[in-house]
Amino acid sequence: MLQTGILVEVVEVYTASPAPLLSNMVVDCSPTDNITITCDCDIVVYLRLVTTRTQKEVTTESEYACAVKRLRGRLNVAIITEELMAVVKFDGWPEVSLELEGIRNNATGLGEQQMMDVIDEVVTSGLRNSVYDVNFQSVLTFPRFRRARQAPDRIIPVGYDSMPFTTDCSYN
Repeated sequence: MLQTGILVEVVEVYTASPAPLLSNMVVDCSPTDNITITCDCDIVVYLRLVTTRTQKEVTTESEYACAVKRLRGRLNVAIITEELMAVVKFDGWPEVSLELEGIRNNATGLGEQQMMDVIDEVVTSGLRNSVYDVNFQSVLTFPRFRRARQAPDRIIPVGYDSMPFTTDCSYN
């Protein structure tokens, strides 16, 4: 909730939202076996928002459709392998572009435009600053990380009789 007295809640992520596009992926394994995955991420997502506004002891609830037309930035996934946990967030300042449409109990005119400006600011800030913790401990089949041991190169024993010798030994 901002100083405006408006509460903005995301109440639904529509299943029609396409899968995120991930590219330019880099995986780094630390000496402690924790893993960091970074990638460029481009997301389009459709949300249903509910706003609650209190003015002069009157509370009004409105509903909006929000199309996040572009959420693009460098995604960072830090995986703590021993704890089966991951922390997902954007690095830096991702690009965000929204489209809002009133669904239910919306104001009209300038008041509605001001409301949409506040919603845009709140949702954009929330997306840019989100940190999502993922806990895989309850997933019994989730694979555990085990560092592969690198076997030394196979050494083929060579006997003296298999070594090439030249028979031409000339001394000057």
